[in-house]
Amino acid sequence: TRKEVAEHNSMDDLWVIIDNKVYDLTKFAPSHPGGDVIVRNSGGDATGGFYGIQHPERAFVEIEDYIVGTLREEEHSKFFTPTEIAKHDKADDCWIIVFNRVYNVTSFLKNHPGGKDSILKYAGGKLDATDAFLKN
Repeated sequence: TRKEVAEHNSMDDLWVIIDNKVYDLTKFAPSHPGGDVIVRNSGGDATGGFYGIQHPERAFVEIEDYIVGTLREEEHSKFFTPTEIAKHDKADDCWIIVFNRVYNVTSFLKNHPGGKDSILKYAGGKLDATDAFLKN
């Protein structure tokens, strides 16, 4: 379960979820070419980070050596089409994309330090909000 994976969240005990599969990367972590950046997603879903340009093609094959299980279907990540995301583009129903993940930020709009308009321009996935998120 995701709860079980969350318990393995350190360099000495490092599990991640990628595409709803669970991997124990504890033995691999010390030799990870990116260093301890691998810990960033330990105990959680690393799908978005894994599919970055930094990984050579062999990584997609080698990762299979570390599989320890698969999440139950009811715990699988949900995927949204651009059409579905686009429906949520207003202040009373606002979804944005950050790091290739969809977030419902409707309840956060009124409290955002930069004001709701700074988020609304990304509503409905019109633009990816990752760069703006990283700057603030």
